[in-house]
Amino acid sequence: MFLAKIRFSELFVNIFLVAFFVFTITTNIKVDYANQYLVLAQSFLNGKLYFPEGYYDVDLVLFNSKYYWHQGPFPAVVLMPFVYLFNLFNLTFQQGYLQFFITLGIFILCYKIARYFKYSKENSKYLAFAFCFASIYQLAAFFPVSWFFGQAITVFLLFTAIYIYLASKNYFLIGVTFSLILLTRISAVLGLIFFVIDIIFTNNFLKNKLKYLFSLFLPIGIAGLILLIYNYVRFGNFLETGYLIYNQTLPPGNPFFSIRYFLGNLYAYFFKGLDVSFLKDRFILLGGLKLKIPYFKAAESGTSFFIVSPIFLYLFSVNLKEKLVRLSLFTTMIILIYLLCFYYSGGVQIGPRYLLDLLPFAFLLLLQSFKKKEIPNFAKILIILSALFNLHLFIVRVLWSSGLLV
Repeated sequence: MFLAKIRFSELFVNIFLVAFFVFTITTNIKVDYANQYLVLAQSFLNGKLYFPEGYYDVDLVLFNSKYYWHQGPFPAVVLMPFVYLFNLFNLTFQQGYLQFFITLGIFILCYKIARYFKYSKENSKYLAFAFCFASIYQLAAFFPVSWFFGQAITVFLLFTAIYIYLASKNYFLIGVTFSLILLTRISAVLGLIFFVIDIIFTNNFLKNKLKYLFSLFLPIGIAGLILLIYNYVRFGNFLETGYLIYNQTLPPGNPFFSIRYFLGNLYAYFFKGLDVSFLKDRFILLGGLKLKIPYFKAAESGTSFFIVSPIFLYLFSVNLKEKLVRLSLFTTMIILIYLLCFYYSGGVQIGPRYLLDLLPFAFLLLLQSFKKKEIPNFAKILIILSALFNLHLFIVRVLWSSGLLV
């Protein structure tokens, strides 16, 4: 009787959920390099804002004979209690230990948000699985190096803000969440547009608008002050994060933002295809001929968003008449324009990881794209196949080159 009540499609997604989360925890445990946030957390515990002498890794900023980290301090602060606790037992904490639970938290938030919009439990699992493993987020889920660790925290905080908005519209708590985003990844603060516009156009009374805006911006203002002081203590300049002091990816004389980057980034984000390579020392014999075995892999700088996240093609069927859709779409487009005008498209990646800044709002759009809150079987199959294909790209792009398969 119990087995008769289980739908095959639900059993299918449950199996893949277990498999992918097991794989996630495995890779998160094994990756123990590019852990700048972890080392910075230890420095914070030692009362220092710079890396210890003798430590060096990619993207560190050299200033006055000391190395600093150019990204926000909050991820290192999050790690501090775990590093401290493990130090008591002479153990080493790794970023991946926490990143697994961050990804699990993102899955739970996606599931709860889908349930809020009246999706069934099964469909909510598919949607949450799609975000975590059948989208550009998959690389961050599997690979807890510092760049992706910070982005995972950012995505978790963005979904937290959205969930608070849907559940209670507590603008002070949303402001607290965005204050932490500001201390993690400045570009993602543009998501604040969603909540500001909602306050302005939803409330009829000016008094209420001012009250909610003050509640929203108060914690963000405090975080901004902390960030300014953090910058000044390190570099003697309130506005210097380290990007301008040392940046290998920005050619001298080029601006950080310019319309000149727009078309190149547009191509990289949405139109760039896959590379084809051939297995070494592996052949197929056909009529006496030795044929090399081809396989697909992501380009060095990543591939199209819609190749890695095809479920989001359903966004083109969304109903623009709904207020939440227009609000989410406007926020998504503003963040996208900002990213398209930025000088850099993300570097080493599988899909365009910078689009994670807008993906939680695109997820809201996705939830409004399915009629009657039902995910068709084709979409479910697409989600599973996409996750498996992304896993293939990850194995080829990361595991083969890093030796983690050994």
